[in-house]
Amino acid sequence: MTNSSDDQFEDATHRGGFGEFAGETTGLIDRSFREQIVLVGVQFPGASDDQVDANLNELAQLVDTAGADPVDRVVQKREAPDPATYVGKG
Repeated sequence: MTNSSDDQFEDATHRGGFGEFAGETTGLIDRSFREQIVLVGVQFPGASDDQVDANLNELAQLVDTAGADPVDRVVQKREAPDPATYVGKG
């Protein structure tokens, strides 16, 4: 016996990227629009320029994976965290 509510999902156009019932899709990420992101880092004493650069490179790869384009980098050299220079809410 077939449940009539299951019959409505037999058409493949009703399946999402992972097979969930979400409508027709052509992929997991819509690549037609990519946000532009500025990467922001803080360099504390004891951290080398190479370490900071490596961390920002990793962050840039994560941003790309999330579907955005890193367009610039800003690094502050600080002795300690300063709430006056935090970026964003928090």
